[in-house]
Amino acid sequence: MATTTRGPVTMRLCFFSAAALFLLCFLVPAAVAEERFYEFVVQETLVKRLCNTQKIITVNGQFPGPTIEVYDGDTVAIRAVNMARYNVTLHWHGLRQLRNGWADGPEFVTQCPIRPGGSYTYRFAIQGQEGTLWWHAHSSWLRATVHGALLIRPRPGVPYPFPKPHSEFPIILAEWWRRDPIAVLRQSMITGAPPNVSDAILINGQPGDFLECSAQVPDLVKPTKATFGLEKSIPTVVYSIGRRDERCIVLFRCLQRDKMKRQRFSRLLTMHAVAVTETSIIPVAAGETTLLRIINAAMNTELFVSLAGHKMTVVAADAMYTKPFETTVVLLGPGQTTDVLVTAHAAPGRYYLAARAYASAQGVPFDNTTATAIFQYKGGAGCPTTAGGAGAAGAVAGAGVGAGAAGGAGAVAGAGAGTFNGSLGRSKYSGGNPGRAGPAPMLPYLPAYNDTNTATAFSNSIRSPAPVKVPGPVTQEVFTTVGFGLFNCMPGPFCQGPNNTRFGASMNNVSFQLPNTVSLLQAHYHHIPGVFTDDFPPMPPVFFDFTSQNVPRALWQPVKGTKLYRVRYGAVVQIVFQDTGIFAAEEHPMHIHGYHFYVLATGFGNYDPVRDAHKFNLVDPPSRNTIGVPVGGWAIVRFVADNPGVWLVHCHIDAHLTGGLGMALLVEDGEAELEATMAPPLDLPLCAL
Repeated sequence: MATTTRGPVTMRLCFFSAAALFLLCFLVPAAVAEERFYEFVVQETLVKRLCNTQKIITVNGQFPGPTIEVYDGDTVAIRAVNMARYNVTLHWHGLRQLRNGWADGPEFVTQCPIRPGGSYTYRFAIQGQEGTLWWHAHSSWLRATVHGALLIRPRPGVPYPFPKPHSEFPIILAEWWRRDPIAVLRQSMITGAPPNVSDAILINGQPGDFLECSAQVPDLVKPTKATFGLEKSIPTVVYSIGRRDERCIVLFRCLQRDKMKRQRFSRLLTMHAVAVTETSIIPVAAGETTLLRIINAAMNTELFVSLAGHKMTVVAADAMYTKPFETTVVLLGPGQTTDVLVTAHAAPGRYYLAARAYASAQGVPFDNTTATAIFQYKGGAGCPTTAGGAGAAGAVAGAGVGAGAAGGAGAVAGAGAGTFNGSLGRSKYSGGNPGRAGPAPMLPYLPAYNDTNTATAFSNSIRSPAPVKVPGPVTQEVFTTVGFGLFNCMPGPFCQGPNNTRFGASMNNVSFQLPNTVSLLQAHYHHIPGVFTDDFPPMPPVFFDFTSQNVPRALWQPVKGTKLYRVRYGAVVQIVFQDTGIFAAEEHPMHIHGYHFYVLATGFGNYDPVRDAHKFNLVDPPSRNTIGVPVGGWAIVRFVADNPGVWLVHCHIDAHLTGGLGMALLVEDGEAELEATMAPPLDLPLCAL
């Protein structure tokens, strides 16, 4: 019989191997997943846009807010501290929040609000998701300024399903009001009229070059030779002093008219360390590929986006990879995200990235301004080569109010020649910039505001990258109308909607009303009666020609209610969203909290299950969390109800949600422990009694 002996070397190797294995047991999980902690302080911040200085609500004083960067598999804790004067909640748009509705955030749906002076820690895990999402306030209209990017990268060692880009930039689209957005909402709620439209579209917090005070000066402001020693610290700055005719541009010179004003300007620059610029810069290098993570954080506007001189390759939408395709125009509804690859193959220089409205409703006011950022080649003609020029990119990454501006010469740009289809929304100060160095940026082509054909072609191009197993057969189906309504009332100051009515919206004729003393999830979990009913109708109460432009007035008035639709755990749910022509047909970006879903088909007119059956894509339908229901048309989505809790379903145009265009799914617990809603956290905000 052979015998084996273990000498000292063998024993040492075995001991080393065991120790290494023991150590790896702890190190490997740490390398794969991490616990990440953030503190978000919701507070008032003084900012300057469109010639005006005003207070807005921000997170950590930044607008857009901080970018959250995590990996699939991470756990996240975000302590939200409310130092503002309004109640607030935060929503992590597109995260599944499996069994954990307590971290989802919509006010009075999954939690009561964080009141001024209070705090709440959102704790959640990133499970099987990667790509571009975003976070935003989900109470009142605070998300107008309280929002930011949420970037989920693949697990370490897992590559993108496309060549790794050389750089990445979030592109956050938003809207700006010269007034407090909460005041805009309150005025609408008092009068019953639709809320006023925004005053500007923004890209990464800046309106760009075609609006008042954005990059231009009046003709009466002439250059002087005074420099104030600013050449090194502020290569290019736009700043306003007092009246509108006292602006100046610093381009290694201060453009002021007399000594007194120069001295005043110098004092202001000393007082305000952060210079104000209103055009974001995206620095790129010739030949390199950049991943643009585009987010539509706008309150009420769907947006076309285009980049001059370059094509974009779409590779993901709503944090789900897509079959790549080239395009010159991207369409995003509020809430949607789209990732595009752009290779810098054009002549080195500066090119406008522009965004403006897709306004699908006829006769309805909308913000017709155009926002711009500059896609800027390093070392190109007229492009700054100093460290200051690159500094402007800080604002692109969501670094904060005016971030990067103090160091960014390229952050100021003016109008230039180019092909632009339609109005630029120019102000009287939008002429050529007398101080611009080098060629003006090239303008892109953008579709007309009402170009539904382009919008439809883009949306229909999005597909899953490979064949998928579409869940089926359907076990629960909802056919729901989505659209406007008008509440009858006596003529007067509170009835300033069309024809002395109050504006409203509904799904299946139910105008959704939130509770105000306890959240829906708390009422469900703790069996609190009288908060909601679970009888949301799975079919419209009356079938009619939904998309007709002459819907009988008897069908215009919805019924207010807090009605949920009960779903069995594990059910295969199919929802048909049908737009209506009541008041005005319009595209509605419908968002389902807690779920991604397959978009099986979309179309125009009234949905017919027999006639439209051939339109179903059961091979490679896209997976989304927000779907644009076509204007005067319909969309069909399908998913498995594997996430118990109460989940809001609503139009992500906030003016429509405020009017009642929403409902909620009550997904029951399953039989196993891991198929039930988690217990609420101990620090869940208290509700008012």
